[in-house]
Amino acid sequence: MTVDTPDLDGDSHSKLQRQALGNVRRLYEKLDDRDKLDRSAERRFMIGAGVTALVAVAALGISSMTRAPDSGALERTRCVQEARVAAVWELKKELMQKSPGMPPAEVDKLLARRFDDAKPEATAECERAHPKAS
Repeated sequence: MTVDTPDLDGDSHSKLQRQALGNVRRLYEKLDDRDKLDRSAERRFMIGAGVTALVAVAALGISSMTRAPDSGALERTRCVQEARVAAVWELKKELMQKSPGMPPAEVDKLLARRFDDAKPEATAECERAHPKAS
């Protein structure tokens, strides 16, 4: 697309063309510089995000490795369950001796209640036998 400019002589016309081409070139360079800045900003962001992720993973790894596991937890849990079961078996033996004709549903209800009631007592006893490491 050309613009007809009849009043301009050849020198002025070529000067305007050079000026227009210079304007286009500066605009192109400006847009190219802006694209380079955008790519640079993206690259910096991605590097920062990667470093942050690596630091977070390293911190979690170090934290999990330095935290000492509670070595007595399994023994305490096992002790509590054994004490509760022993209390239930003791009650069942007593019930069978004292009232052998008791309906099984009632026996089960009493045994379940005894199992639940024995937990605090068994927990306290087992924590004394297997203290937590400080």
